[in-house]
Amino acid sequence: MKILKFKLLDEGRDGIVVEAKEYLAAGQFKIVDDVKRTRRINISDELKKEIDKLKYFFLNLTGHWISPYSKYYDKESFTLLKIEGSEPPKPQLLLKELWQKTFVTGAVASGNGFIITGMIETVENKKLGLATPFITEDDDIGFYTECMDVLEKIVVSISKYLRSQAIPIEDARKLIPQELLEGKTTDEVVQIVIDKLEDKGAIIMMSKEDALPEKTDEKKVEVHTNQANIDGDNVNAAEEITDDQIQKENIKKNPYGQPASEGEFKADLSQDTARPKGDTQSNQGDMSSLEYSDQVTGNIEDPDIEKPLDETEDNW
Repeated sequence: MKILKFKLLDEGRDGIVVEAKEYLAAGQFKIVDDVKRTRRINISDELKKEIDKLKYFFLNLTGHWISPYSKYYDKESFTLLKIEGSEPPKPQLLLKELWQKTFVTGAVASGNGFIITGMIETVENKKLGLATPFITEDDDIGFYTECMDVLEKIVVSISKYLRSQAIPIEDARKLIPQELLEGKTTDEVVQIVIDKLEDKGAIIMMSKEDALPEKTDEKKVEVHTNQANIDGDNVNAAEEITDDQIQKENIKKNPYGQPASEGEFKADLSQDTARPKGDTQSNQGDMSSLEYSDQVTGNIEDPDIEKPLDETEDNW
């Protein structure tokens, strides 16, 4: 994807819109699609800093930059110099104020030139929207190459942002008005952030409980050093339970008895095959073992064991 134009939504807090050309391979041919994509998730702080580097070029090309400002601007880092001393020069203070009231909102970049769009805050927090002319290499501005380099880095960062599967929230509280956070618990703050992301088109793949750290309740453990019986208070109750009651409880838990081992099953089977025909005596206690092993090893038919008659009218 080759990005040709981008526009920030609410200075990037509501995301970004890009127009680009997408190249698709079709055999020996290449298809070029014109695409427009909107990502309604706030841009990262790093991407915002890259875009802010365009302020210098924007102010120059819209006639707001004056020569004294250049003394207080670092062209290497594209940022303002720090104010030093208790009484800084007036031009430096004016430049800082102008810088803080200037917002780059987008740009158009191609191999032939560029356009930068932005806003400048004027009075009563009202903003004036401006756009530079289409600047080409033939224009005598002195910083064409530098601006194109900055735009190229911005385009690469936007491409990474669009491919990213993570939401770039460095501090979620910064995205929420302070008055909405007052008196709110952690659960309520998390819910506000989730609702805000859903309003912007994000699909939340986790519950609110997953977004919060697990809470652990620390309980104090008391160690008793008494020499008496550990369960002395319940000895009488324990003695009242008879063997019959224990056997009944065991039958409830496992009515078919304990499963037989493979050796026990083979021993029982050999005893049954060795018993003479007509011997009707059977080991009722081993029936559970036979049934269990039947399920595990498949149906095992003993030719010496008589099969029950079919319950039909002819056999009654």
